[in-house]
Amino acid sequence: MLGVFFTLLYILVAYITPAAIFGPEAGSYHVEEILAVPTILCSIFALGGSGISRMNQTYAALGLTASIVISVALTGWLSGAEAALLGFLPFLLTFFFVAINFKTKRQLQVLVALLFFVAVFAIVQSQLDEKSGLLQGNYFMSMKGKTGEIFYRIRGLGEINDPNDFGQFLLCVIPAMFLFWVKGKAFLNIVRVYIPVAILLCGLFLTHSRGAMLALALTLVAAFRRKIGIVRSLITGGVLIVGLQAAGFTGGRDVSAADGADRMGAWGAGLDMIKAHPIFGVGSGQFRDHYYMTAHNTIVILAAELGVVGLFFWLGIVVPSLRDAWVVSEYGRETTKDKKVDNPAEFNRLPSSAASSPGLADFGFPARNLALEGPNHALQRQTMVASSSTMPLAIPGTPAPSTIKNDYSRFDRPQPGTLEMEEIRRIATLIILSYVGMLAAGWFLSRAHAFSIFIFAGMAEVIFRMARQNGMDVSYLPPSRAFKITAICTVAMVTAVWVILRLTHLLGG
Repeated sequence: MLGVFFTLLYILVAYITPAAIFGPEAGSYHVEEILAVPTILCSIFALGGSGISRMNQTYAALGLTASIVISVALTGWLSGAEAALLGFLPFLLTFFFVAINFKTKRQLQVLVALLFFVAVFAIVQSQLDEKSGLLQGNYFMSMKGKTGEIFYRIRGLGEINDPNDFGQFLLCVIPAMFLFWVKGKAFLNIVRVYIPVAILLCGLFLTHSRGAMLALALTLVAAFRRKIGIVRSLITGGVLIVGLQAAGFTGGRDVSAADGADRMGAWGAGLDMIKAHPIFGVGSGQFRDHYYMTAHNTIVILAAELGVVGLFFWLGIVVPSLRDAWVVSEYGRETTKDKKVDNPAEFNRLPSSAASSPGLADFGFPARNLALEGPNHALQRQTMVASSSTMPLAIPGTPAPSTIKNDYSRFDRPQPGTLEMEEIRRIATLIILSYVGMLAAGWFLSRAHAFSIFIFAGMAEVIFRMARQNGMDVSYLPPSRAFKITAICTVAMVTAVWVILRLTHLLGG
């Protein structure tokens, strides 16, 4: 519990900043470094059963750290390499603090409640600051619209001291608030979920972030794609964008290629940097030393500053986290909607098409019917680990059931009954939605690293471990496959930027 407490305190101080909590003089006392010491000590005692050594993110995080240091050192600025390392360590530590110390749904709820408090604190402070009559404040900034009118954009402190970054943070927290949702408790859900989400949406509106608006639409598409279908979800997302823009979400600014011409120029400059320094980039935090403005795209910034190596290791944290959450969220789902089968035993096997054709399964993502979801579901759950005869057939390239059942540490053995499978899947889905909003917003943001990315990566591993402890047959992605997926994503992300630039030029943007 001490590890959870110090992790929460560490995250709180990182977001609200020591100066806002302890006073202006707190910066000289290195409060974050002081808090990191007891948090590290408590985390060491909680290492048992955390699965850190089996997580691909662990090695990717170490690789990313090395890439940051090398990228700056190669520029000849050795003292800058040390500063870059110290600047990145808080993000790295946050991932490990969350992944190691948090073990239950209640603890995850406390973490989400803390993030909600940070958001509300910044929203309230911004409204108080605006009443001061100043054009700029700690929690807001002013901008001129297309017609010359001034509008205000709210923000937080520290890592979220920019309206776009604050918008990305809010997009992460909104889906996570549904961890407090309880089936059949309407009034409780209004108080604990819907009212807080409404407050966060109001804050999101006040950021007037165009990237946040587009990311919100994409998050809704992802959230409702299964319930109403992908086509209807896309239509709903498009209608939402039009409606929000008409309501003044963007502060009167358009969302168009013409209005984003300066960003396209920065993307082009970023690709030029990648061509000139493809391996380790131009140096962490040095994009603006080579171009007059930032790229407003996380992928471009990472690839330009850290090279394809740094981008690879960054995606090596994000992709396995998303994969692990996806595995849990899809566990046991049927291949067809409302499928009825007279013989429940047929759920124990994969369809021939899934076993023979390539797809997500070949990249470590499960087929839709990995486990039983029928009348004898409870029986299979009880016998899943004890008997390999009741296990579903292995996906091509994954360990056989006989090896999976032994892939549990002393603290990671199945403990049926502690949390329902459906609830675990729901939590995993919420983490995925938080990631969708975060990554979608990152396509329009310039910050290479954000605490929320590492916090939710840690949360994804917590729910993955919870799934294993509750008897769900999920296993860690083999390192060779994680390498393959991440490498493909690295190439795909840079290629996507290049394709968008080419299309923009062809269309006269």
